[in-house]
Amino acid sequence: MIEFLKRHLWVVMLIIIALIALFIYVRREMKETTELIEIPASLEDTIGTSTDEMSKDEEAGKAARFKYPEELPTTYITAVDWPPDIFLAEEGYSCSEAGEVIERTGRTEERTINGLQYCVTEIEEGAAGSVYTQYVYMTEREGEVFVLTFSTRRVECGNYDEAEKTVCERERAGFDLDALVDQMAETVVFETNDQ
Repeated sequence: MIEFLKRHLWVVMLIIIALIALFIYVRREMKETTELIEIPASLEDTIGTSTDEMSKDEEAGKAARFKYPEELPTTYITAVDWPPDIFLAEEGYSCSEAGEVIERTGRTEERTINGLQYCVTEIEEGAAGSVYTQYVYMTEREGEVFVLTFSTRRVECGNYDEAEKTVCERERAGFDLDALVDQMAETVVFETNDQ
């Protein structure tokens, strides 16, 4: 065996070099596909000025205001029903996990985002090379339970040539919608209407 290795040392060296190159390539690809899309530190950085949305519950005399970006920081995922609607819940926070995203009622699951509990419902529907998803995020802050609702359109990455398909897939893998929703939820301010 040693005699064989001596005679074919250059072949063994080529194999070792090829394995090292393959290892470096795979690590670089894995790093690139797991990089997150940066969400600005504050929503003001996203839109330049603060933009507020008001939800009023006239009977309860309550209102909620929050900040949101004018658009998502993505190319292949776009907001459809935007800005999000905010609703104040009359009952306390609860979450019953069930379903699948493609079912009529969608999938509901509890998620911990930035240390806060959210009850998230997603309903998906495909149409002409895109997937439309409706989102409902429920959480509680300052003793108030509220819901943010909106929809997104996600193009099918497979519709593109190989280079753009890769970019599309990286964006999808790196975009953290939960973090963006949490960032908006942090800006919610509750008001009492004294009219």
